[in-house]
Amino acid sequence: YFWFEWNSVRQAQVYWLQVSTDPSFKKITFKRKINKNKFLLKEPLPMGQLYWRVRAEADGNRISEWSEVRQINLY
Repeated sequence: YFWFEWNSVRQAQVYWLQVSTDPSFKKITFKRKINKNKFLLKEPLPMGQLYWRVRAEADGNRISEWSEVRQINLY
């Protein structure tokens, strides 16, 4: 299991989380719409270097830019 956590955004109702094997997010291995600013991933991820990012959504039509890309290493 792996915890993802990020700073909350005021007025955000949901967040979009993406995990990828490349920093340009051309090979997304996981994506999910989440109601909180943290998420416990219980699904298997590929081992090695991974990248993740998140963005906020409010009122279904206001969507933020993607966060800075963060990097994790799974062994």
